[in-house]
Amino acid sequence: MKKMLLLTFLFIFIIRITYAQSVERYSSNPIPRLNVVALALAENMATAKKNVEENFRGNMKMEMKYPILVDSTYKKLKEQKTFDISFFGKSTSGKKFYSYADSVLALNANLFNIIVVDRQKKVRAISQALMVDIEQFCHLIEELLLNLDGKEIIDIAVEKGWSTDLAKENYDKKPKALINLGPSDEDRWYTYLGKKIPDLKLKTLDGADTTLYGAVNGKVTVLFVFAASVEPDVLQNIAGTAMTAKLMDNLYHGFGLGEVEPGSEFVKNAATDSTELIRK
Repeated sequence: MKKMLLLTFLFIFIIRITYAQSVERYSSNPIPRLNVVALALAENMATAKKNVEENFRGNMKMEMKYPILVDSTYKKLKEQKTFDISFFGKSTSGKKFYSYADSVLALNANLFNIIVVDRQKKVRAISQALMVDIEQFCHLIEELLLNLDGKEIIDIAVEKGWSTDLAKENYDKKPKALINLGPSDEDRWYTYLGKKIPDLKLKTLDGADTTLYGAVNGKVTVLFVFAASVEPDVLQNIAGTAMTAKLMDNLYHGFGLGEVEPGSEFVKNAATDSTELIRK
């Protein structure tokens, strides 16, 4: 009963923030479809499927119609805290779980993550925060889809809350103090930001063998990595994961299915592949 009340409250809360997460476009150009993929981290395949089907799709009414991959190596290390403090994606009280995918992707055992990958499999942005500036985030995605100058150029340089590779490039160009008492560069930036994301051997939600590269498949991709354990302490902290899942639904409909209306600006230096374009 307590679990059901919690999930009902979360569903009402998520509905209230849906409009704040509505996606939008800025260009009038036709664009290719965004590839939206989720990666569930769970103790086993049955647990991953149960959490997705019963909790997310069932109790919280998430659609999650995009492909969902599974890493079934989740192992609890510590109790998840309702309130925790983290700096640059690292909890001050240490990792709460281990999984193969979380370790290889260097995600520091965060319950939910958004990773934006370009056509070359390079990580262009990452968010492990509860909320992102949705206008900026959509602008970034659209720039990658437009393939500006044929080089997937972006002009969004964000390093607080979420971060982009352009922000890291700008930071790296700045002169550094001889003595720096703040966080190290290694701590400040996500390990693979601006680099090729590693491949992973995974399963589909139906149990078939697959890989992360197979799911990304040379497309602009938003990868949603989340803890799908049904441990009570994980479920008590499911609000952030649920909000991110709702954002993924919105991105899938808006940019994945092409339901978002075009903007008013025509971008002259777009170089999208004409065989993949969504035309409205």
